[in-house]
Amino acid sequence: MSNTLKRNYIGVYAEGCENITIISNRIEDNKYGCWLYDQNRILNNTIQGSEYHGLNIMGGGNRVAENRIIDNGNTSWSCGIAFPGSSSNNLIYNNYFDNPNNAHDDGANTWNTTNTTGPNIVGGSEIGGNYWSDYEGADADGDGFGEEAYDIAGGLNRDHLPLVYAPATCGDITGDGTIDTVDLVLLLKHCVTGTPVDLCIGDIDGNGKINVLDVRLLMGYINNPGGYLLHCGCGEE
Repeated sequence: MSNTLKRNYIGVYAEGCENITIISNRIEDNKYGCWLYDQNRILNNTIQGSEYHGLNIMGGGNRVAENRIIDNGNTSWSCGIAFPGSSSNNLIYNNYFDNPNNAHDDGANTWNTTNTTGPNIVGGSEIGGNYWSDYEGADADGDGFGEEAYDIAGGLNRDHLPLVYAPATCGDITGDGTIDTVDLVLLLKHCVTGTPVDLCIGDIDGNGKINVLDVRLLMGYINNPGGYLLHCGCGEE
């Protein structure tokens, strides 16, 4: 948890072991970001700048959620996340994908969960599928999901609840439209236990990471909104 894994052939490799939780890491500038097999949880990581696949999953029963998978894949065959034909029964939801080729799935996997109350990874109030940088659909009814499913390359898999970007409010951890002590408690909990908080709303000073300094800045803002500027990496209040 909370490691930086950088400039390796594979940032994280796990074979022959199950029930591993990979959480809150920065996995950057590797040949492959992660290479995993069966029954693992990949949560709240930033996987960025891999030359080939950002995340390559060879088995089944994995849960992939709340990750930012961006700028991976410098070749025509590589992508942000890949599942070969042997992969099945994986659940992928509430991730942020922004890669030249976002995903390839030759298996049988699930790309969204049941619609539940958020916040989601792009600052909306509902959790369902994933955010896709190349999604061309629209959110006509304003529920935070695209009206048309997102087709996953490689087979017949689809994300039926693709997230549509809603600008995040820096400091509004709950996504309820207000910044208060509830948000402060959640940000502190992230620093202590690693509970997922997206950089777009929790990196108060905009330095690319969330730590106790961000908690102090948010506390100052709540006590004196006019005297503090919130400047997260993905937006500002």
